[in-house]
Amino acid sequence: MIRFVLARAGAPLLMLLGGGAAAVAAFASAGQAPERRSVADGVYSAAQAQRGMGLYIRQCSACHGELFNGGESGPALADPEFLGRWRGMTVGQLYEKIMTTMPPLPDTPGKAGPQGNIDMVAAILHANAFPAGAREVIDPAELDSIAFD
Repeated sequence: MIRFVLARAGAPLLMLLGGGAAAVAAFASAGQAPERRSVADGVYSAAQAQRGMGLYIRQCSACHGELFNGGESGPALADPEFLGRWRGMTVGQLYEKIMTTMPPLPDTPGKAGPQGNIDMVAAILHANAFPAGAREVIDPAELDSIAFD
């Protein structure tokens, strides 16, 4: 058994028992900034985008169009203008906008809940032809490290 103990400098306490490679990796990455990724890196799953599409149709399409092409009361969410507005920002910022302002009042913003809104973000990424990946995003904080570029 190998033990790392809390040093006076405030290093994290880490105990390794047997084959603790995952713990070593966690210890090595502690305190580091999250890996910066791009929407082009496959940051959502196809199943996640499909679930998000169902929510989008029920909650968003009346304003933003069934094909994300915009409507009388909402802009397109899948076109070069949309991408231009979000260039240099993060997927987390899009998620936050959806959570705090969509659907607009008098309805209840964020009513799809955190995971539902992450799924809708996946549907928007899919509609903009960004590739799906193998892993679903489940933590809203993870979205802050994914850039529109």
